[in-house]
Amino acid sequence: MKKGLFFIIATILLVGGCSMETEVSKDKTESQVSLVQKTNNKSNEDVSKEKVKEEKKTEEAEKTKKAEEAKKIEEAEKAKKAEEAK
Repeated sequence: MKKGLFFIIATILLVGGCSMETEVSKDKTESQVSLVQKTNNKSNEDVSKEKVKEEKKTEEAEKTKKAEEAKKIEEAEKAKKAEEAK
């Protein structure tokens, strides 16, 4: 009788412990998933900001190249005019 009662109590405690463990693990995985999603969103925002910065740099580089070419053309025209004047 005592052995049967002991086994019944042991199985009830075992089942109860297993069910609590799965509930806790579900909460942990949900929090881990939310952390991963938050970090991914931040990295996506950082990537988009970096792309914008790179685009601005390329635009500035193109503008400076065009300005340099325009200066070279003007200098060449001035040189031609100076030669014609001589």
